[in-house]
Amino acid sequence: MPADDLDYGAAHEAEREVLSEIMGHAFATTPAGMVGWLERLGYDQLRVLRGPDGVRACLGLVPMGQIFGGRSLPIVGIVGVAVRSDWMRRGMATALMGRALHEIRAGGVAASSLYASTASLYRRVGYECAGSRHLAELLPLLAPSFREPTPPLRARQATPDDLPAVQALYRSVAGHHEGFLDRGPYVWARLCDERFGVRAHGLLFDDDDGLAGYLYYRKHPGADRHRVEVTDACARSPRAWRRIWIALGDLGTMVDCIELPTAPHDPLYLHHPDPRFAVRLQENWLMRVTDVVAMLEGRGYAPGVAGRVELRLEDPVLPEQAGAWQLEVEGGRGRLVRGGAGRLQLDARGLAAWCSGFVSPHALVQLGLGQGPPPVLELAGAIMAGPQPWMREMF
Repeated sequence: MPADDLDYGAAHEAEREVLSEIMGHAFATTPAGMVGWLERLGYDQLRVLRGPDGVRACLGLVPMGQIFGGRSLPIVGIVGVAVRSDWMRRGMATALMGRALHEIRAGGVAASSLYASTASLYRRVGYECAGSRHLAELLPLLAPSFREPTPPLRARQATPDDLPAVQALYRSVAGHHEGFLDRGPYVWARLCDERFGVRAHGLLFDDDDGLAGYLYYRKHPGADRHRVEVTDACARSPRAWRRIWIALGDLGTMVDCIELPTAPHDPLYLHHPDPRFAVRLQENWLMRVTDVVAMLEGRGYAPGVAGRVELRLEDPVLPEQAGAWQLEVEGGRGRLVRGGAGRLQLDARGLAAWCSGFVSPHALVQLGLGQGPPPVLELAGAIMAGPQPWMREMF
C-alpha cells in the first residue's frame, strides 16, 4: 500500500487495547504492563499510522528542551516506536517517523532526540549520534569517604513537596552542560517516582543557603544482596558533590553493585579522589534537526568566536530546509539567512552531529556526512567547539 494511503494522527483512547498489544510485543512485556506507561505518556502524545486493517505502527512524542551552547532549545523526544508484527520490514516505521518529523517541524521545534533500538532506521530519516550516556558499575566500597574541615552537609529524605526545589536546582546546573535535557513531567517521573514496581528514594543535602545537592536511586532486590540504580544526582558546590559520594558509600549494607550514570567529564566522576574506576559507554543518543533556523539561531555560541559559515544542506525528508544558508556567528549569537556559496556541505545526519558539537567537521568528512575545504572545516569546528554533549538519564 502506498504511504499516501496511510492515515497518520493522534491515537484514540479506544485504541488502547491494540496499542498495548503492539507495544507489549515490541518491548517484550504484557499488554497489561503497557497500559500504565501509555497513560503516563498521555494519549494526546501518542501517534499512530493506520491502514484499512487498523493501527500498524505507533510512537510517543515527549515535548521538552535540550541544552546546546548554554541555551535550552525546544525539542521533541521520540519514545515507544513499535510496529505491528505482521507489518514489520514493510516500511511502516520509516513512514511513521517521516510523518512525525513533519509534524514536529510544523510546530516550530528545533530538533528531535531519541535513544535508538535500531540506528539504521533513524539514520534513514536524518538522525545521527549527537551525545552519549555512560554507565559505571562499582562496589559501594569504592565510594570515597572525605575528610572535611566541617561536618558533612545535612541529609534529609525527599518528599513530593521538595520536587519544585529539586527541579529548580537541576535547571540552574543543567544550563552549563551540553546535551542536558530541560526536563518535563514525563522525564521527572521516570527519575523520581515508582518504575517497574520499585520506588525511587531521594536524599537532599542542605547548606546554609538551602538545597545544595540531591541523590535519587532505586534499590532492586537480589537473592542475597541488592543492586542500586542511581537515577539522578545534582549539586551546585564541591562540598555537595562530595556529600553525594558519602551517601553512595553509606549504601554498602546489603548492596553489592551501584549503577551510576556518569561521564568522563561529569563533576561527580571527577570528584572521586582516584577517578579511574571503569566507565563504559552505554550508548549514544541521536538527534535530528527539524528546523535549521530554530536550531542554529536558538543555540548559544562561545562569545569569543565569530565568523561566517556558508552551508549547503541536503535533506530529502524535510526538503524545505535544504539548500544554501549563511550562518553568521558573533557575540554568542547566530543568525541564519538563505544564500551563499555552500562551501560546507552537510546532509541531515551531518548537520545533527555538527550543530550538537558531538562530531567535528573533519570527522564528518571521514564519515561521508559532509565535505568542504580545510579552512571552512576549521572555522565550522571552532564555532561548535565545546565539551562533548551527554546526559545522565534515558527517556
